[in-house]
Amino acid sequence: MEEWNEMRLQSLLPRQHKIIQKINEKFCNQIREKYPNDEERVRRMTLICNGQIRMAYLAILCCKRVNGVAYLHTEILKHEIFKDFFEMFPNKFIHITNGITPRRWLLGCNIELSKFITNRIGNKWIRDFHEISKLKEFAKDKTAQEEFLKIKDDNKKVLFDFIKKENPIRDYKGRIIDHYPVFEDSTGVLVDAQIKRMHEYKRQFMNTLHALILFNEIKKDPTSRKTKRLIVIGGKAAPGYDIAKKIILFIFLVAKKINNDPEVSKHLKFVFIENYNVSKAEIIIPAADLSSQISTAGYEASGTGNMKLSINGALTIGTEDGANIEMREAISDEWWPFSFGSSAEEIKKMRKEKTYNPLDLYIQHPHIHKAIDMLKDGSLAKNEHEHQAMLDLYNILVGGDTPDKYFVIKDLLSFYETQKKVEDLYIDKYKWAEFAIHNIGGMSRFSSDEVINNYAKSVWEIDPCPLEPYILERVTKEYQETTICFVAKP
Repeated sequence: MEEWNEMRLQSLLPRQHKIIQKINEKFCNQIREKYPNDEERVRRMTLICNGQIRMAYLAILCCKRVNGVAYLHTEILKHEIFKDFFEMFPNKFIHITNGITPRRWLLGCNIELSKFITNRIGNKWIRDFHEISKLKEFAKDKTAQEEFLKIKDDNKKVLFDFIKKENPIRDYKGRIIDHYPVFEDSTGVLVDAQIKRMHEYKRQFMNTLHALILFNEIKKDPTSRKTKRLIVIGGKAAPGYDIAKKIILFIFLVAKKINNDPEVSKHLKFVFIENYNVSKAEIIIPAADLSSQISTAGYEASGTGNMKLSINGALTIGTEDGANIEMREAISDEWWPFSFGSSAEEIKKMRKEKTYNPLDLYIQHPHIHKAIDMLKDGSLAKNEHEHQAMLDLYNILVGGDTPDKYFVIKDLLSFYETQKKVEDLYIDKYKWAEFAIHNIGGMSRFSSDEVINNYAKSVWEIDPCPLEPYILERVTKEYQETTICFVAKP
């Protein structure tokens, strides 16, 4: 959690520093009054400790509500991270899961799928996303399945064209040196997308290790995979986050190895999206078949990329983390087939009891062993800088006193086996479409409209105002002018 140096704050903002000191003095007295003879609790909860100002504690004390943005994360805040504060201020902590606006992330970026939906259930879903649940009635309809698959394939063509023309490979000086190859025909290609901020807990590292396992298997037996796959990873690292930047380099080196192999690249391709942003997300998300939401359980507050991909018909391969849990519950286990990995409770138990030894798994599973060894054996690195970066990543997994802090090796085996289930389902295209339509229809509660209504009730304590007729008329006109899917076909 973020802390600010007290001396620096005092130097830059002396008045604010005095105010914080006064707030802390008053707060510590409140703690002593509520919990007499418990100076240890005062020490744990004080806003200023060891020359640092605990900004999260200050925020909790001064705010009206603390929202964990997903059920699991809220429970972690209440019972682990801010346990003392929850005991003192139980009514401050609430749970309102994040949401997204379907008007941008479906209506705006996937016009053909929006028309597909509107032609079946009408256009009320645009302003009331609860209506989307009606789409589930068409999941078994063969005509609907065929149309959905055609829309998805057309969106893949747009993505492939973007990758070929606007997503170059650059050298360390930013000069274009090559372009990513894509499959000539998008039909039957599984588009596997992981698009999010680069971080160890989000485990782009694990995803890329899985790509290396696939590379080794295809190299040994080109018939080992049941479908062609395009892996797309997009995201940025914080400027000072050295490990995340090394993971990006790892992705780049693995992509180069896969794409430059004449045999493997017939079955598998790997693309890193340059300068990933919202505009590029609006191209990738409509084309994705598989949404990789693979964070270490207990670390992801909620996530919204998972929601954007799901309402566009991507199935989720995901851990029981963040909003994944509530999405699974809303969609139902029957139509959520690719859950994998250790739970937050299992992770917590392994940490507490120190029972996790990644070296055991590394030794026991040859395909994992081989992929990890490629970090250090020169298979990927072509110069000393790359070699040292890959060695650093190798040591993060199996070296030091606390190797593999984010349980990459622990969940990699489960991830690998679940990816086989992905291929088994994907080759039955109509069954895949049935699952995808059920996933779209199950996402009704994840609209930002729902979130804002919940905030109005539980946080702001205000009643919604009726929309002025002239505003409704203007907005309706704008929708009708900008998208043909606002009005259903007769």
